Amino acid sequence: MSAVLEAPPPALDPALAALVIRESALLDAWKLEEWLAMYAPVCAYWVPTEWDQASPHDTVSHIYDDRRLLETRVRRFRHAMFHAQKPPSRTVRLVTNLRAGPVPNSTLCSYEVAEFRNNRHRRYVGRATHEFEADGAGGWLISRKRFDMIDCDAVLDGISIIL
Repeated sequence: MSAVLEAPPPALDPALAALVIRESALLDAWKLEEWLAMYAPVCAYWVPTEWDQASPHDTVSHIYDDRRLLETRVRRFRHAMFHAQKPPSRTVRLVTNLRAGPVPNSTLCSYEVAEFRNNRHRRYVGRATHEFEADGAGGWLISRKRFDMIDCDAVLDGISIIL
């Protein structure tokens, strides 16, 4: 019997791991402007409708936002007439199994968002991939976030929070 030797997984950069945790904390605290400041000027925030979907351009997505659309999303959340968040949701994000991602300067984790609003619980569970770029000042910005929900192809109510 021969053993198959696998290369050890790449080491997780602690600075990138800290950014994933910080992003979750800012979203749970509804500090949306601070959250948006974590994103690069050219970025993508993607929630596919197919498991292992290769491209956001081949089929519809639950969410596929660039920086401009993220800014619009934050403004809408702050608008007094945004009824999708009256009353506002309470959320808790769980980041587990955080590890180095599939490309350099990226992370992969198991990710859950628990939401409570209007006496109703909702859960969004899956895996999140974050890609980062240097910010020019020795830090990092999120250049891409992808959240693959395990039930991505199910019929879902409208998503009225940032995952």
